[in-house]
Amino acid sequence: MTNFRRHGDVNLHPIEKVSGKKIEHNGNYILARGEATNSVHTLSVENPLDLEVYIDDFGDTFYKLMGEGMITHTHDHETITIPPGIYKQIPERELDHFAENIEKKVKD
Repeated sequence: MTNFRRHGDVNLHPIEKVSGKKIEHNGNYILARGEATNSVHTLSVENPLDLEVYIDDFGDTFYKLMGEGMITHTHDHETITIPPGIYKQIPERELDHFAENIEKKVKD
């Protein structure tokens, strides 16, 4: 299995299976939107049937790519290629050592 893929603060980790409710899309799916900048990371496939998106009851997102996908960003990240496979999106986290080791999600 391949290594995880990182695009800015978006992390896709390879897994064995998807779970959750299937989400409709048109071949483009926004992985993350920056709260401050409103910029987006978008996963795109040439054929919409090559991508299945699922969200489970915990809000975790899973992607099943049957063909090659591309992740693009509005501003400052290069486009990367994602090979076929099954992935789970794991949010980027940071640790604030000055706030009693409080872990929080990274905001773009």
